[in-house]
Amino acid sequence: VANAIYDLYGTDIHDEIYRKYCNGYLSKTFVNRYFFSVYSGQGKSAYMSIIEELSSISQKHISIILSAPGYQQTLADFASTLSKDVEKEYWEDVNILNSPEEEYGIIIWKLCSVKRYTDILHIIQIKNDEIIIATDIKIRILHEMIANGAWDVLRNHIYEISEVLKTISLPKDNTQKSILLQMEFIMYDNLCHYMNTHEIHLMQEINKDPSLLMEIYAMVFKADDGVEEEYPKDNTQIESKLAMAQLAYRFIHNYHEVPCSSPTGEVNENALSEYFEELKRLAKQYNRTSILPIIIGRILGNFRETKDYPPEIFCRFVEHFNDNRIDSEIRCALYNRRGMTTRSPFEGGTIERHHIKTFTKYRDKARYYSPRLVNIFEGLIKEYQLMAEKEDNEAKLLDITN
Repeated sequence: VANAIYDLYGTDIHDEIYRKYCNGYLSKTFVNRYFFSVYSGQGKSAYMSIIEELSSISQKHISIILSAPGYQQTLADFASTLSKDVEKEYWEDVNILNSPEEEYGIIIWKLCSVKRYTDILHIIQIKNDEIIIATDIKIRILHEMIANGAWDVLRNHIYEISEVLKTISLPKDNTQKSILLQMEFIMYDNLCHYMNTHEIHLMQEINKDPSLLMEIYAMVFKADDGVEEEYPKDNTQIESKLAMAQLAYRFIHNYHEVPCSSPTGEVNENALSEYFEELKRLAKQYNRTSILPIIIGRILGNFRETKDYPPEIFCRFVEHFNDNRIDSEIRCALYNRRGMTTRSPFEGGTIERHHIKTFTKYRDKARYYSPRLVNIFEGLIKEYQLMAEKEDNEAKLLDITN
């Protein structure tokens, strides 16, 4: 309709349309469309004359005229000379899809000021060239989103965010690096569904820097007995500490990696040995020596169950530590990896017998390298034998009663 009116009357009624909009008689969509046609038909110079004319009628509503043609540097500059409210409304409404690439840096920060994060992500994803949009801009924008609590955008556009993060190289600047790692820590629950482990910068750093892993564990587990730590007294700080502890707990729960390993799963034994030694030092530094066996046990429990499982390197570490608490964590990891099961009511313990077969194969191989692993596997075999017998009996009872 707006286009048709322009075709009929041209600019003869532009002042009347603007007045009616100012008085609330016309919708923003209609007026926007009409003045888009005016700009397309009259050109920039004539349109600037129209803006000056309409500004004398009402400067309060002039942003609709400025934003109607889409982003134009001249109009954006004019908006910046007006009141803050007019400029804010301009950046809230202006279409930026056809903006020149050389101005993306300025445009992104203007959009950020009015929290148009979805549009920013769209620009960054389309133009992920480092020359056009620098890494520090991408990091700062994502940090702004978290700082401003744009959680709906973060959740609804996690795929786009993951694609942006894939284009970012780990910054050399420590501040930028810290911000990036904190962001990925906060969003890890969602990012892990869209990014490979070795694409997440946080995981890359944890893979070679045990201090990050210890810091995360220290958020969840209390200090050693006899060590007093200061706790925040302010409610805001308490809530923040609790929120970080919950994030750390979920991270630990979902952490299934072995540090010092390649993307294909090959583990560097010497590097991992040094990693464990550094963890021991850090456990003393953080007053968390009591949880060190838990951390080491969970890391060893994360070794992949490949065709050659248990690998000799794994066996050597288990015997080296010679710790029942570490063995317990390994057993839990192996058990939990099997997860929940569904079966036919009359199937019996078929699933359990399959696990028994697997653990028997593991035990037989471990006999040559690790007596402690043999004990772990034999314990699991006995547990699954009892479960298999229980499932068999329940299936028989169900068959009799039906």
